[in-house]
Amino acid sequence: MEDKHIYLKIPEAVENMKVVGLGKLAFCLERYLAKVVIPEGVEYIDERAFEGCVNLKEVELPESLIAIGSKAFMDTSLTGISSPKM
Repeated sequence: MEDKHIYLKIPEAVENMKVVGLGKLAFCLERYLAKVVIPEGVEYIDERAFEGCVNLKEVELPESLIAIGSKAFMDTSLTGISSPKM
């Protein structure tokens, strides 16, 4: 089986509407997701948004982020989180 790893850059807007958050279970169980870049303007990541993304190793968070819900990154393989606030 081919090794598939997905790099995801969340858009700043969808259909002219600003993305301000990632909802509950938004990417739950996306097993090929390896890296996520979340743009400036996103204020929250809801609970369990990336739960079970077993190959997720890197996340880039925006300075605008205010809250991360419980278990948002449970059962992932995170080795690095970067943020302008860090």
